[in-house]
Amino acid sequence: MTDSTMVRDHELFLQLKDSQAVLANQTPKLCQKIRKAIEAGDSTLVRQFTTILRREDDMSILDFIHKSSEANSTANKETKDVRSPQLISEENSLNSVNEEFNQYLEYYMDLIRMKSKGRVLIVEDDIFCRMIIEMAVREYSKDIRIVTAVSEVEALESLKTQPCDLVISDYYLEGSGTGLDLCHKILDTFPDTKCLMMSSMNFPQYKEVAANTDTPLEFMEKPIKPSLIKKYLTSFFEERFF
Repeated sequence: MTDSTMVRDHELFLQLKDSQAVLANQTPKLCQKIRKAIEAGDSTLVRQFTTILRREDDMSILDFIHKSSEANSTANKETKDVRSPQLISEENSLNSVNEEFNQYLEYYMDLIRMKSKGRVLIVEDDIFCRMIIEMAVREYSKDIRIVTAVSEVEALESLKTQPCDLVISDYYLEGSGTGLDLCHKILDTFPDTKCLMMSSMNFPQYKEVAANTDTPLEFMEKPIKPSLIKKYLTSFFEERFF
């Protein structure tokens, strides 16, 4: 894809993004643009054109997860605060655009999965929950190295010799310190590492305990959903490699 073509495609996005309804005669053109953007590895254009088709500005188009600062995922974008903790959840009412669009999307997500590699640290003192998370990560990609820990001390010791790309931590850990304390220490030392917090507490409760922290962390409510973990990994590695 040439630079001039990319400019024209971005201009097309700007022309269509404020439309109140998706025009049926634009869908084939947009699907063609999505295919070309996928082939060129231009994830920005993939997001832009799929946003037009899906009409969900606060949704991660590629993996169908919501990131919202409100417990109610239907909160409008005027109330969204990127400085607040973000609740990770699944979209419950997924409407297909058309078969061609779905094929391109699945192909793009497969590309992301095939490129996914690195280290993921799972910090969880409940063996059953830890096994569910670990299994979800392994099923997502065999090229991801998994490291586990049950406490803040063990996790920090592990990171001294094995830096990780992503840390998935429960809030309540074995021994002193919480997962939130752990993640802030990790980010101070390893700023390129991303942290995802999990807990049996609900999102409003988490927002209260995280209110006085400097760095908002993305949050996923228990019980753990393997499908949501895999979708989150798609979003994470898309940001890293595309």
